[in-house]
Amino acid sequence: MRHRSRRPQVLAAALAATLAALPLGSTLSAQGGAPTGLTFRYSDSQGPGCLTVTSNGDDATAGGTAIGVTLTQDGAAWSGQGEEWLLNGSAPRTSAIAFWLSDGNGNALFFDGTVRMGVDTQNAQGAWTSLTDPTLADQWQAVALFPSRPCTDG
Repeated sequence: MRHRSRRPQVLAAALAATLAALPLGSTLSAQGGAPTGLTFRYSDSQGPGCLTVTSNGDDATAGGTAIGVTLTQDGAAWSGQGEEWLLNGSAPRTSAIAFWLSDGNGNALFFDGTVRMGVDTQNAQGAWTSLTDPTLADQWQAVALFPSRPCTDG
């Protein structure tokens, strides 16, 4: 008797379990797909950090999703807001993201980039520019793993 492979059923069950374990709103949702309180492991040339993106709901005026963003890196905390727009709704689901962050001491950064959904990750990357000194700029990248894992900024 020929044995039928159960690999497709096992993979489908694993994917279903992973998706079921995601917090509501952590996948791309709403207009631009802003994850709700999703924390990414962040890095740029300044070192590692934690980037958290929170959905603030649909923004009909801009056609995307308003987002709140925080970044902790090397003991410093930055916060701000921005927008996320859905670019591609089919796999891999991709959004554009733009936001500004302030450290509360007069320093501000502008970030832009993309967020792409993987099977068990969300990957983000882009560039930032200092609004205080536009000659300061860098590339950044971030990844969120599912199920989520703790993030530390150092």
